[in-house]
Amino acid sequence: MKLSKKRLHTLMFEFVYGSFFLYSLLGHISAIEMPFRYIRYLAVPFLIMLSIQGINKVTRQTVYLLMFISVLSVLSKDANLIKIVLLSLAAVGENLRDCIKFECKLRAVIIIGVVILYSIGIAPDVYAWGNGEIRHSMGFTNPNTFGLAVAILCMEFLYLSSMKINIVNVIAILALCKYVDVCSKSRTAILIILLGLLFATFNTVFPMVFKNVKVKTLIRILPILCGMITLFLIFLFFLGNGLAVRVNALFSGRLSFPMVYLQKWPITLWGMDISSVGVTLDNAYVYTWIKWGITGFIFFIAVQTCMLKNCIAINEVALLLVFICFTIYGLSERLWMNVDYNIFVLAYLNVFLKKNITKSEKRNNEY
Repeated sequence: MKLSKKRLHTLMFEFVYGSFFLYSLLGHISAIEMPFRYIRYLAVPFLIMLSIQGINKVTRQTVYLLMFISVLSVLSKDANLIKIVLLSLAAVGENLRDCIKFECKLRAVIIIGVVILYSIGIAPDVYAWGNGEIRHSMGFTNPNTFGLAVAILCMEFLYLSSMKINIVNVIAILALCKYVDVCSKSRTAILIILLGLLFATFNTVFPMVFKNVKVKTLIRILPILCGMITLFLIFLFFLGNGLAVRVNALFSGRLSFPMVYLQKWPITLWGMDISSVGVTLDNAYVYTWIKWGITGFIFFIAVQTCMLKNCIAINEVALLLVFICFTIYGLSERLWMNVDYNIFVLAYLNVFLKKNITKSEKRNNEY
């Protein structure tokens, strides 16, 4: 049976994205790392080919913007930005909902597989102590990574349900929350999952709440507020403010980590390589401020703001609520920004192409 060009493009994209996604979740397991690494290598020529095809379908303004991101990637030495550019171009012409459905199924299988590998001693348990209790990674790189993987899975469940709750979704999501709480005790992941469930409940029972003018105004400025709150709390922590010290303790030292970098380097305009410091910057706003520099930080805030504004403008409620969750999640975690870990990152290209974002209830719009 002869494949159509569109179907062939879809299969190639699924192979490319799946290869990068598999390695991002399984590459740390030494017993199985090598074959997935070579599969990813094999996917690179297909990625380049799809990206070249995609660049011919976008506007000149989009090309300039992607070039800007590529320059930022080189100057800040952040390979994730290049992957965002290439995978976003490779996805041009694909249906966003179908992409998320594909990744959702794959993610569910991988999470179950990693937990099984952990239970039989193949995947490592990188445990940590929190509030006097042991936190297990369940085979992932750390407990919070496991929580994030489950949180994104729940966001995908909700998005594919058009952010409408039903008994199956509620039971499944609450069960996953309980499992994460018992195993890894990833508090932020659980809070974000519950926040997504709360948004879905409001969207089901009181859908007009997200059409309220004041609510939409608050949503539009949410990334700016999150960025300002982060920098303000860091400044207060630097001054020894008691409130900031308590917030730092609540967020497991996330306000103190930037001090390690700021004592070594000044904030730059275009970012820098910070890999030599063995302290993780989990907060997305702090990470972009230090790693991407002032330009990159402003760019990140602008992109987040544009994404939320665009979702409001075209009445794409499901994707809007998902990205509100990610914007808030950025106060604690940044790994969701990695495109090979979170397929929702591909939705950003809709902002630059200025086309309709794929609607949950209508599957015929493409980007």
